[in-house]
Amino acid sequence: MVSEDLKRQIGAPVETGKILFEIARIEELRAELYVPEESITPVSVGQPGELASVSHPDQRIRFQVERIHPIAEVVNSQNVFKVRARLLNSMPGCGRDGRHRQISAGKKHYLWMAFHRLTNWLRMTLWL
Repeated sequence: MVSEDLKRQIGAPVETGKILFEIARIEELRAELYVPEESITPVSVGQPGELASVSHPDQRIRFQVERIHPIAEVVNSQNVFKVRARLLNSMPGCGRDGRHRQISAGKKHYLWMAFHRLTNWLRMTLWL
């Protein structure tokens, strides 16, 4: 579905001839991902990634990052950046419940993987 969320219109009268929703072709589908502030540094436009829905966690949808919104937002008491991604393939039954996301940040050394969150926390806390 491409147009607005119909949940807000539950119980509301509908005018004759009003378009309720539109369905887009698969080539036009996009996803909005919320990346935590401490994880946004290695993300860049053009990067590949995968996401999976709660209903089908074993099936992955490939995507490519199209845009990173430059201003952080607060979502669920956490600073996040909105990342727009173009879906490269689809899976049946995947709707708005996609929760598991992974953006490829390239190969990293094991020490970096173990300590990058601590390093980022220290930078943010000490303003380095």
